Amino acid sequence: MNTGGAPLWLALESVPAQYPWAAEDIECGVCVVGGGITGVLCALRLAEQGEDVVLITAGQLASGSTAAAMPCVQYDSGFTLRQLTRKVGRDMAIAMLEMGSEALDELEELCSALDGDCGFARRDAFLFTDDDNELDMIGREFIERRRAGFDCSFITRSAARDVFAFDVSGGIMTKGQAAEVDPYRLAHLCAARAVLLGARIYENTEALRIDHDPKEGRSAIALSTYRTVRAKQVVVATGGACADMLDGMAAPRTLFTVLSRSQRRLTGWPGRCVIRSFSSPYVTFTATSDNRICAGGMPTAAVDENSRLYGVLPLPGLHNRRFRQLEAGAQYMFPNTDTQGFEYARACRSYGSADGLPIVGAAPDCPDCWFAACSGTGSVLLSEAASRVIADLCAGRESRYAPLFTPERRSLR
Repeated sequence: MNTGGAPLWLALESVPAQYPWAAEDIECGVCVVGGGITGVLCALRLAEQGEDVVLITAGQLASGSTAAAMPCVQYDSGFTLRQLTRKVGRDMAIAMLEMGSEALDELEELCSALDGDCGFARRDAFLFTDDDNELDMIGREFIERRRAGFDCSFITRSAARDVFAFDVSGGIMTKGQAAEVDPYRLAHLCAARAVLLGARIYENTEALRIDHDPKEGRSAIALSTYRTVRAKQVVVATGGACADMLDGMAAPRTLFTVLSRSQRRLTGWPGRCVIRSFSSPYVTFTATSDNRICAGGMPTAAVDENSRLYGVLPLPGLHNRRFRQLEAGAQYMFPNTDTQGFEYARACRSYGSADGLPIVGAAPDCPDCWFAACSGTGSVLLSEAASRVIADLCAGRESRYAPLFTPERRSLR
């Protein structure tokens, strides 16, 4: 199994496009800092509403966590309704899932309008447990989702035995509330569309410092290329920068992913639904457009993406153990499929908030500077929702979902 080198999707795909580095000083209306899926979607939504947009990224476009993200999205972004209720209250928790459902529709509409294929395919979402001791908990989760109006059904052990290749004690199937999508291709296609709408993109151009001038009403972004971007507004959409500039960010976590060889057919997997385990270690299973099985999750804050314990002590065995666990899990889930010898395994670092939800909005001490921090297994879908909020905020409009993501929310304190 290939466990090193380029991030997962860079190892599988050629780079669709390259962009110049900033060789001169730049003036713009909005500067987006960050070239992952969050930054690219923000740049696209801003360009769609006529903003003069510049996007800068320290490396190549979408070459960080986006190039290692799971190739799927789910309307609940990896949370249960009961987990969200404990974090933000029932009303906000339901609003979160409703927002995820709307964002999924918007993402489907966007993908259908892009000039290329990013492998988007609508799927059902299946949340399951194989532990009889969790039947009561997942049953309560089902009741809560039904009560909130979501179109889901409970799958019993006997019903699951007829269609799934693995053991299911109980599960929740939600109709059409997940999708397969290639995050790397999606980011590049969105970037190409943004450029057609007038956006300017600069790779290998790191933002070193952001200074706000209240007299000019502009911010100056000092670049690694010894140039400066002057912008009326700034959107910080890269996890590392958000972690440095925002309160409420958690320690970065490492996520693990394994990818099989292309399969002739996938059996014991009805409708290729996106499958997620109900409890820790929180593993998600999905398929790709070329019939590969992808398993990912098992987050940890203890080991970084280079297999160093707390960034210091090299412990490569810890990475390999997680990879083997994911591979064994996939072989257990799909015993009738040729999952022997998984082809790729990767670990990537992901920044997130203390409550696991995105942080989108303004920080009190950063005038005209907006933040969009989205991470984890739900990063692609949450980035779509965050980009809509950012577009509203930059235009001075009220945003229906801004209160969900505000940096001032109580659950971050």
